[in-house]
Amino acid sequence: MTTLTVTDPTVIVAAEGERFALRRKGETTQRLRAQRIDSIFLIGQVAITPAALSMALERGIDVVLLSKAGRYRGRLLGPTSRTGTQRAAQAGFVVDDTRALEVARAIVLGKVRNQRNVLLRAQQYRKAPRLAEALLRLRSIQRRIDSADATARLMGYEGDAAAIYFGAFGQTILNPDFSFTKRTRRPPRDPVNSCLSFGYVLLLSRLESAIHRAGLDVALGVLHQPAVARPALALDLLEEFRAPVVDTVVLRLVNRRQLRPTDFENPRDDLTEELLAGGEPPEPSEDGEAGPAVHLNETGRRILLRALGKRLGERAVDPTSGDRRTFRDLLLLQCYQMSRVFTGEAEKYRPVVVR
Repeated sequence: MTTLTVTDPTVIVAAEGERFALRRKGETTQRLRAQRIDSIFLIGQVAITPAALSMALERGIDVVLLSKAGRYRGRLLGPTSRTGTQRAAQAGFVVDDTRALEVARAIVLGKVRNQRNVLLRAQQYRKAPRLAEALLRLRSIQRRIDSADATARLMGYEGDAAAIYFGAFGQTILNPDFSFTKRTRRPPRDPVNSCLSFGYVLLLSRLESAIHRAGLDVALGVLHQPAVARPALALDLLEEFRAPVVDTVVLRLVNRRQLRPTDFENPRDDLTEELLAGGEPPEPSEDGEAGPAVHLNETGRRILLRALGKRLGERAVDPTSGDRRTFRDLLLLQCYQMSRVFTGEAEKYRPVVVR
């Protein structure tokens, strides 16, 4: 199975029999079998015909809409679980503080271990004092996670780990054309942050699709609290995959010089588009001024999308079976594992950890 991603605004996604067809100026440039597609991502002002949309919904293929800057706009879903049994079990589980906290601890521990492993790999080719210090501090946090007696305290540990990790992340970048000093969002203010943000949105959208396929409610999580328009469970599951999928891909592209400074732009027009589409205004910087947005341009998006697709096809260890599975499969398998935890079929949740 694969994801059909379209970024070119001159392309229309149409249907031809049992295939999706990509058309430009009335000419079909590519045909893909519908049975091989699990989701469709339309990025920017890309059109899809009613016939193609109908075929996607009938086959359970999610259609996800993102802005050019990578902001999530929404999705179109076909029928989901009809029984409600799993969602009822999920609802009962997430309000049980003791059981929910146990799973939340496993999620945060998995995230910190994966962050630490990214820095450990970097230390093999760059002996930097900041990396060594960060590794020691992350190990200290790992030891404290099991003792967290409340979600708020656990989120505090998670926040501390993120600050340490991103504080050392710049040391993993070897390409002198790029730098990283801190994590910035809404908008990202440098190329590396732009790639991270875009990658996280894409991965989160894939997880939302997997959650719906597993028959769960995307709004009910164990670590992230429910809120308006917040996909709490998807955000929970995202944590263990951020570092081994998105961060790893971004570092590869930057350090191997597959991405160049010319693959980014500072699009004032995109900001206007975002606000008209109901997006959030930029966050103010520490000095109270909104920083300039930096986004991938068309070429940069294609490079990152191709690399993420390749990474999702690479294999890691399934924590429940010990078998090696593609990351694409693991996204869904982790949702099913979470479902078994909610229903009591599995005793505890095991996150994906990539060494």
